[in-house]
Amino acid sequence: MVTGSMARRWAKALFAIGEEQGNLLGITREVQRVAETWTESEELRSAMSNPALGLAARQQIWEALLRRLGATRIGRNFFMLLFSKGRVAELPAISRELQVLVDRKDNRLRADVASARAAGDRLGALKEE
Repeated sequence: MVTGSMARRWAKALFAIGEEQGNLLGITREVQRVAETWTESEELRSAMSNPALGLAARQQIWEALLRRLGATRIGRNFFMLLFSKGRVAELPAISRELQVLVDRKDNRLRADVASARAAGDRLGALKEE
């Protein structure tokens, strides 16, 4: 498993490429899309970690996924580098770190809100007043 600092390094490299290419938002969305696919697909994770398939078969699966998701040239190069380094499973952490960098650049702060009552309950009470 990649530590936060390693995921942050991968994210910083992507961030720099995105800014240099003038497509930071596009790259960020692409990484998020592939990371979400990875997270949501048990079948994909299982296939990619199955040594019985062999490296060539896993590479074909990965390349087919990237084509299906419409990966850009830059995205494909990044995702194939992750594959060659055995870091595909770290995509969710890299995606989160990239989003933190983008948020920081945009002076955006994300927060989780907790409430004792559902937000809809409070909004309904406000409408009645």
